[in-house]
Amino acid sequence: MGKPLVVLYTNLLHKYKSPKAKAVLKFVEKHKGNTEFIARVKALNTEFSKAYKKLLKFEAEEKQESNGYSWFSNLMYSFERWLDKHNHKMELLRTLASLTAAVLSGIVLAKLFGFI
Repeated sequence: MGKPLVVLYTNLLHKYKSPKAKAVLKFVEKHKGNTEFIARVKALNTEFSKAYKKLLKFEAEEKQESNGYSWFSNLMYSFERWLDKHNHKMELLRTLASLTAAVLSGIVLAKLFGFI
């Protein structure tokens, strides 16, 4: 008995790195009568796409980190990643600081013109 269709399909995905490769599409077309297999193919395509995007992103980050630049470039890259990670917190602090400055400016102006 041969390997299950899903295993063969997964091997093709890994070999061609795309569910839209000619060999992969030909394999799916050959077995399109098997509804259970087609349902599994759809699920595998979704998961494969997500995993492949993560892999590409990871490889790009690794290349960025190990591209032979100076320690300063690596430090700046790490700092930028940290800033990206804490972006929403920094936005909140910026908003609170602006609000505080506006309120304090209003108080100073009110005292200056004798309203307080």
